[in-house]
Amino acid sequence: MKARNDPSTKPYYRCLSCPRFRRTCAGLPTRDMTLQEWCEFIRDVSDAFHLSNAYIAEKADVSLKTVERIEAINCDKDIMRSTARRIEIVVLGPVGSHTCYLDHDPTAATELIAQLRAEVDYWKKENDRKAKIIDKCLDL
Repeated sequence: MKARNDPSTKPYYRCLSCPRFRRTCAGLPTRDMTLQEWCEFIRDVSDAFHLSNAYIAEKADVSLKTVERIEAINCDKDIMRSTARRIEIVVLGPVGSHTCYLDHDPTAATELIAQLRAEVDYWKKENDRKAKIIDKCLDL
């Protein structure tokens, strides 16, 4: 049986328990990771969500040996970006967003939304006022 990894020291640790991960968020941007960090990330996510190597290889349309090499963090040979992206789509989901909702304070967002709505209402009234002025000028 494969030994479980402890990702608790990794920067993406809280992503693994987030309900939005793999649905609306793909975690940390993988473009900023080294090959070794990327392999560890893919391994930890596939372990956390119980994705087998055979499943990943089949769905990503890559060889099982490639997936096993990634899971073993065998970084002696580079991986083509297209192959890496296909594996990411299977492991992380077809999500393009890397926005972490855990980093944002919901009360601040609510206040900002209220402020922006008030501004929109102001500009709607201002637009109506200017439209009336224009209509008066056209009627003369």
